[in-house]
Amino acid sequence: MAGKKGSGKNVTKTVVKADDSGPSTKKLSAKNGRPSRYHKDFDKIAHGLALLGSTNDELASAFKVSNTTIDNWIKMHPTFAAQVRGGRLLADANVASALYQRAVGGTVVQEWREGVDKDGEVYQLRTQKELPADVNAAKHWLNNRQRDKWKERQEAEDNSGNGFQLVIHETLRPDAAKDGD
Repeated sequence: MAGKKGSGKNVTKTVVKADDSGPSTKKLSAKNGRPSRYHKDFDKIAHGLALLGSTNDELASAFKVSNTTIDNWIKMHPTFAAQVRGGRLLADANVASALYQRAVGGTVVQEWREGVDKDGEVYQLRTQKELPADVNAAKHWLNNRQRDKWKERQEAEDNSGNGFQLVIHETLRPDAAKDGD
């Protein structure tokens, strides 16, 4: 069977595109089916979509391919994978930074406005607005960054090693102050 066409060897084929951008050479594999629809221009598009928080499912929809195809492109095209991961990493970093700023508070806006004094003189007035720290943002940050110390529900273990939730409710009895308890 050696020397038979289509025996699983790669075949190089020249394809002429309809847009007259010139011929392109693609490697086709007889056992892997048709050539990939991937194009190097997809890298930049994927990066932008990843910055917007797109999942692999949403990338597949945008490129009009299956989810498996996106997974394959990420595995087979290092530049595509790097752009997707880089976009997601940058987006996550920006959100984390914004959440952190919201958690700790700080200066939000500095702007210049013009004013006129009682003598009719025009002056520049700088306004700076301070954003107070947000307890919910801080709680969210700590719950996710230091889960062992700040998680909402503490879990305890019984002697068998099985986890269970321990919920403690404390109430002050109305007569506690009178009894001295």
